[in-house]
Amino acid sequence: MAYKIVEFNDGLQIVPNNWLSSDGSTSYWPPSNYSQIKVNKLIATDCEPNTETWSTHSILRIVGSSDSYENGMFKLKQAQDYSDVETGSELNSKKRSRHKSSLMKARKKSFNVPCDHYIWQKSISKKLSKITLKIESLQKQNDEIKTMLENFIKQRTNSNSYGLSDDELNELNIGFPLSDEIQLLEIESMMSNDKEFYSKMVITLKALGGSDFTAIVNTILARLMTNCLALRYSFAGKRKKISFKETFPTILKTIINVVRFHKPTSTHKQIHDQIGRWLVHAQLRKTRQETK
Repeated sequence: MAYKIVEFNDGLQIVPNNWLSSDGSTSYWPPSNYSQIKVNKLIATDCEPNTETWSTHSILRIVGSSDSYENGMFKLKQAQDYSDVETGSELNSKKRSRHKSSLMKARKKSFNVPCDHYIWQKSISKKLSKITLKIESLQKQNDEIKTMLENFIKQRTNSNSYGLSDDELNELNIGFPLSDEIQLLEIESMMSNDKEFYSKMVITLKALGGSDFTAIVNTILARLMTNCLALRYSFAGKRKKISFKETFPTILKTIINVVRFHKPTSTHKQIHDQIGRWLVHAQLRKTRQETK
């Protein structure tokens, strides 16, 4: 069973070899009152043409061949896509008829290589398009990583590159986390008045990190003060407690800067609210710690 992909006056079609004339210049075709489903079945089963009731149509050219109906249909579709001929639905609804010579010439001009070559060229074109898109995506990712690294290096260069060392902490008699309110006030004062100390505190707190802005806030506060000390404060000074935001404005600013260094999309309100929650839960954390 073998097939040819041929070009009629109104487009491309797959036909069994036994429908073609001996010189391949014409082909038998079922009557126009046959449904397309019936026509397709006759083609697929390699049915013998009825020479008495079927009509013959001129073949402009044979553009490909196939050993099976399935492969032939695949080649037909590829050839139709490549040559920009009418869609299958248009071909199905029309009878075999002559087209204007200008259209025929245009099709002949655009369809001058074997069908197998169209399939190969189409496949290569798709693969090249995918590779190009992948390269562009990788280039974009590379540019983003490069920008992030440049910004990070710039930030580290513009500030002191080292945090507070153990010797410096011992010299200042500072032991984190702080359990004494006076020490925390001293830290606030030093950060407000000593730019070098402030820069080192920022670097020290940045190094703590965290998976998200909530974890970063909690880690910083746990580093700064014990739960016992945290019991004295609420964020805005409610419940007869000391206002954290009013008492430690520089520490608050530092926490915001550190969090937004790691998570730039975090808002001031989100950070304020999380500080408030951490302070509120100080008693619960203290109780759990004592029961361990």
